[in-house]
Amino acid sequence: MTKIMLDKNYFVPYLNVIHINIYVLKWYHPIAKGSKIAWDFQFEPSLQIETEQKPSYSKGSSGMFKKLDQNQMYEKITNEIMDAIFRGDLKPNDKLQSEHELSKTFGVSRVTIREALLSLKHHGVIEVRQGAKGGAYVKKMDIDNVVLQIEKVLRMTHITIEQISDVRSVLESVIITRLINQKDNEDYIRRMEETIVKAETHFKNGNAEERLKSNIEFHSIISEMTQNGFIMMMHKIVLNMLHGFFSHVRASDKMVRQTIQEHREITAALKAEDYIRASALCKEHIEGIDKLISKKSKEQSLLKK
Repeated sequence: MTKIMLDKNYFVPYLNVIHINIYVLKWYHPIAKGSKIAWDFQFEPSLQIETEQKPSYSKGSSGMFKKLDQNQMYEKITNEIMDAIFRGDLKPNDKLQSEHELSKTFGVSRVTIREALLSLKHHGVIEVRQGAKGGAYVKKMDIDNVVLQIEKVLRMTHITIEQISDVRSVLESVIITRLINQKDNEDYIRRMEETIVKAETHFKNGNAEERLKSNIEFHSIISEMTQNGFIMMMHKIVLNMLHGFFSHVRASDKMVRQTIQEHREITAALKAEDYIRASALCKEHIEGIDKLISKKSKEQSLLKK
């Protein structure tokens, strides 16, 4: 009988102690599946192999990942990479290590790495590029697609217009008083002023949908001033849901003029760097207009309670 030396780090990290009490073990390598290639290993009875379960950071990596036990497999690798993105260690357009390097980093086969990368690609986390600089890259988030998916879920939870309005009011008030960079906002303020001009033009031309889009854009610029992607995403979800509701309501001329005037006052306060006043005006504007829109929607509805 021939004895074969085994690499315990590769072959048997599944258990702390493995007792092999068989004479013949037929093992099929994952790559060889379908190719009818197999290896016959013969072991002496009661062969015992011991391995320690001490994870270690790979010296070949930047230290952001650690080796995994085989029974954790590709799910743990996807979680490790997702966590690295969440921490900011990996950013959009950063290139991941090659399959070979990741295999060494995590202490698993390249087949397992490939499975993890396919999962990340399927969920839109990475993209695989071809060419001289090809490889797996962290994909830039498509915020519109993410917002759309979350919005669909929220619409099934029976959230009311009043609840969304409350979130919007609090969010924009806090953004103005605490979260925006209160310097170098000239460009944002200029864009806000442009949305007011566009809204007036669309109002005069009788284009209600484009006027509404201009008004929504005015408020979206407020969240952009934070330069915080997560806040922008939350705010966009709120505005999108309100947009869908508002677009079904025929606003009166008085409501339109009131919105435009209040937008002017908010912009003027921001321009004067009076953030407390701007926040108060914004809160009053949102609560007032949203109530009017909700009341108008009920009046125009064919469903009378």
